[in-house]
Amino acid sequence: MVASVAIVTTIGLAPSTAGAMPHPAAGLYTAIDSVDGSNLTLRVVGNASHARLVLFDDSATLACPASASAAVVVGSGSWDVNQLDVTVRIRCLGEANPPDLPLTFEYLPGSDTIVSGGDTYVRA
Repeated sequence: MVASVAIVTTIGLAPSTAGAMPHPAAGLYTAIDSVDGSNLTLRVVGNASHARLVLFDDSATLACPASASAAVVVGSGSWDVNQLDVTVRIRCLGEANPPDLPLTFEYLPGSDTIVSGGDTYVRA
């Protein structure tokens, strides 16, 4: 899991634009994939008008089915209150990449978590 955090934090996601307040969901999160039990690490940066994310999955069985290789997922979008709609690009490490696809992430301020696709991300 340490390797995934290192990859996510060094990919080059800069903090939000100077002077703009970051969205409350900005930060580093982790989750266990509800489908295959793999480790997920999510980094969200940006403000309410523009957000970027990078997600590392250490065994992406659905996105990278040929070898269940690790995957790096990057995307950008904007928040609609607490919902982030992004188009993501998936990079499978060791096999062909699937097409870009839309994803929705929802920030739950009461629990300070993010949910998407049946997975719940907690702050790291």
